[in-house]
Amino acid sequence: MTLSDNEILAYLKGRDDKELFALADGVREKNVGDTVHIRGILEFSNKCARNCAYCGLRAMNNTVTRYSMTKEEIEKASDEAYVSGYKTIVLQSGEYIPYPIDMLAEIVSYIAEKGMTVTLSIGEISKDKMKLLYDAGARRYLIKHETANEELYNRLHKDSSFEKRMRAIYDVKDIGYEVGGGFLIGLPETDERDILNDLRLVGSVPLDMCGIGTFIPCGNTPLENEKKGSAILTKRAVALTRLVLERANIPVTTSLRSIDDGTLFNYGANVIMTKLTPERYRNMYEIYPLDVVSKGIKEERAEIESLIAREGRKPL
Repeated sequence: MTLSDNEILAYLKGRDDKELFALADGVREKNVGDTVHIRGILEFSNKCARNCAYCGLRAMNNTVTRYSMTKEEIEKASDEAYVSGYKTIVLQSGEYIPYPIDMLAEIVSYIAEKGMTVTLSIGEISKDKMKLLYDAGARRYLIKHETANEELYNRLHKDSSFEKRMRAIYDVKDIGYEVGGGFLIGLPETDERDILNDLRLVGSVPLDMCGIGTFIPCGNTPLENEKKGSAILTKRAVALTRLVLERANIPVTTSLRSIDDGTLFNYGANVIMTKLTPERYRNMYEIYPLDVVSKGIKEERAEIESLIAREGRKPL
């Protein structure tokens, strides 16, 4: 759906949330149906070589207890996810791979051979390594740009650059992955026009998946005293993303769920993420403050399926 810049800015400023959400939900129903896809995230390592200013896993945060799951632990968690009904596993870590790339490829192959879709969320790596993991069976790659404000991006990511990030996104697409990206709502110094630029950027790639998170300040980071982002503004951005990327997979992000207790699936989203990370590691993977209630993989999936059904949607 084509919207002018002025129309997008008006919706972002709250012109008519009921109209916007209904419009987005209608586009969602027409293009991707009533199914809500449940993705399982396995946070296999919290080691990170980067120092992103908003992230609790940043390398300079020495209050974090670092871990990397063993190959056997990852494979065991994937086995449990498989028998619990998961069809997709997101292998997520900090921007540092704690194993030889061939070993990670073996893990990818092990999961893919079950018939499960493997999504990678491991940051900027070389195109050769991306290709190796694709050949091993990975088919989706999540790598968010976070903000289209290039000057701000470079200040928040002093060990990388906006140009490098965008090059990685296009490398992912060039290899043949479904490319997932997204951005944060509420970063300091941003406003509705920045979100407009984010929407134009994700539409120009275009992304196959797009996650819109809410900025939540985390302790022991340079942004720990900043104001958190707005839940309603995040929802407006999700709805507008659905209008820009009509057929994309768009999740209700964990950050939004943590600050908003309203209806989850009435503004364009069609994906929800749950944790597969073993209990002993869950509290160590803290990108931002989050009350983690540990449940078994089967129990958490059953709870999410029930939630989806209560909202009149079909879990998958």
